[in-house]
Amino acid sequence: MCIILTFRFEQLKDKIVCYVKSINLCGRRDIVNLCHNQTEKIDVLFWKNIREDYNGLCQMCSTTNDLLGDMILLSYTCNIIFILVQLFVSLRDRDGTVETIYFFSSFGFVVARTVIVSIYGGWLNETAKSALPTLNAVPTEIYNPEIACLINQIHTSSPTMTGHDFFSITKGLILSIAATIITYELALIQFNQVALKKFSSNNDTVCY
Repeated sequence: MCIILTFRFEQLKDKIVCYVKSINLCGRRDIVNLCHNQTEKIDVLFWKNIREDYNGLCQMCSTTNDLLGDMILLSYTCNIIFILVQLFVSLRDRDGTVETIYFFSSFGFVVARTVIVSIYGGWLNETAKSALPTLNAVPTEIYNPEIACLINQIHTSSPTMTGHDFFSITKGLILSIAATIITYELALIQFNQVALKKFSSNNDTVCY
């Protein structure tokens, strides 16, 4: 669903870019003449339809977020806990090739899944804002209240997926997760020195 919404925002941005480019191809005199005839109403109608389409996509994102918010929160929580446990267990020696393969494959799978979900979620947020540079470069002669409303809406209500409103999925979330994992991993190491010594002395096999 996130990919579909991102694709629709991309189509909307391409439509805006094509329209503005077609206007910029005209000379300044042609733009002024355009704004003084019947075509001005068509221009305002175009931007009104664009704004309504953007608003509809934002509502779809909000509805999807309401349905998937709890699942996103649970998924990120389980992934972070699994990564923390796997990193903590990795500090001991591993017996056999099978255990080593299992550790790296399971750990790599969870990390890749978390990163991919964050990238796609951030892609939605970035694409929804991607039309802003084009809108800010609209010629003054065709600037109208509908464009101003659209710019304000993109600034104030940019759609994004959240974990039940505890966090928003953006590209910067990956760095935040990495910093959180490092912090808690250091805390686990400090408070579990006895367990680490037991692992190193007995070479116990623990699978998670």
